[in-house]
Amino acid sequence: MKALFKTVCTLSDLSKVALLFFMGFVLTAAALLLLRWAGKSFTESFELASIAVNNFLTPTLLAISIFLLYRTLSVTRTELNKTKKYLKKQEDKELFAIYVQELKTTAELLRTNLEAPLKSWDLTHLRYKELKFTKDQFITRKELKMLASYFSGSVWQRVPDHTIPISDADEELVQKAIWLDVFDSELFDIGAFSLLDYYKVRLYKNNTFKKEEAFFKLESNFRYTVSGLLLRDERQFMVYEQTILELTEILLSIIKKLEELNYTSLPCTIYTSILSSSHISIMNKVNSKLGETEHSEALKELRGEAFRTNTTLGI
Repeated sequence: MKALFKTVCTLSDLSKVALLFFMGFVLTAAALLLLRWAGKSFTESFELASIAVNNFLTPTLLAISIFLLYRTLSVTRTELNKTKKYLKKQEDKELFAIYVQELKTTAELLRTNLEAPLKSWDLTHLRYKELKFTKDQFITRKELKMLASYFSGSVWQRVPDHTIPISDADEELVQKAIWLDVFDSELFDIGAFSLLDYYKVRLYKNNTFKKEEAFFKLESNFRYTVSGLLLRDERQFMVYEQTILELTEILLSIIKKLEELNYTSLPCTIYTSILSSSHISIMNKVNSKLGETEHSEALKELRGEAFRTNTTLGI
């Protein structure tokens, strides 16, 4: 009996229905035989057997119909869920491709803006900024003598108190004279460098003993001073900086969408590897400079990720 039950359970729905009709036929034949044995006529036996079998089969068939309807709805629901998951997966895949492309495009625009030479900028007003010059800010007096051919003969005439010899002048005045002369003579084309170049420049503190080294020191320290004006309090480049700010906000919003999509475990910086930690540091400076501090933490994390990604990729 147990084996028969297992066999019935493993049959398909169609087989179960066929089995039920077969059982009905067997029961009808059995009822006819019993009634004939009890002395009933064939007509009476058939009528009574039909009633008995009908009373058995009707609720059974109804139960089977309900069961088949339930199975149909269950299969349909399962298929719909599978279709829904498949469509969601396809949608996520398409969204992922769109977001990644937008992320790459935005990163490229940011890099282009940060690495573009500043030739279109009007930097002449930097000359008139109130600066407090320190001793040997650009070069020492000895180095100034080595580079005398690079300066105009009236270099000392550029400062108010030029009546005393330059050798006896206050150190701040000497450095101011160097600043003004280099600026006016356009010894260095400050517009040929990008904001990224200015960010990367470092102060050269070592004393030099060769003319070439002294000239390199003068250029580095001159650019370093310009960098300080550009990256700190200078507010003349609002349009440019606003562009950087808007692109930064777009970049961060796309990264947030990708993280919410959770389509891949790879960090988003894989798709923004053209942006180094230096690029992102400038983006953070511009954000802070314009008073937009809400992105500081996100940019800090992005800069760390960029540093790790660029190091991994050997950039």
